[in-house]
This record gives sequence, C-alpha cells and structure tokens, in this order.
Amino acid sequence: MTGGSQKLTLSEFVLYQLDKLLSLYMLLLTTTTTATITTTTTTTTTTTTTTTTTTTTTATTTTTATTTTTTTTTTTTC
Repeated sequence: MTGGSQKLTLSEFVLYQLDKLLSLYMLLLTTTTTATITTTTTTTTTTTTTTTTTTTTTATTTTTATTTTTTTTTTTTC
C-alpha cells in the first residue's frame, strides 16, 4: 500500500479481535506459573522440673539434774 489507509469491515475486525484473544489464550496456556509456599512451624517445648527437698532436723536435748544432799549432824554434849 502506498500511503492510503486500510479499512476493515465489521466481520474482519471481529475476526482480528478473536485472533488476538486466541493468541493471548494460547500464550496463557503455555505459560506455567509455579508458586512455592513455605510453611515454617516452630514448636517450643518448655519443661519445668520442680524439686522440693524437705529436711527435718530433730534436736534432742537431755537435761541431767544432779542433786547433792549434804546432811551435817552436829552433836553437842553439855
């Protein structure tokens, strides 16, 4: 063509648009998208150990009482 404008009929325009849509559809079918989902699970385990030690001390006190009795006898002779 030399400098003129090309005119499309309505049916040619519709066919052209359908061809573009079909090309886009085929492109989407051949394109593969891979999504990778990574899930990280963190488990925290806390162990608490309580040790109770009971110490019983028994104190025994022994008291020894010693009683000394001194008897003094005085004899007076008159």
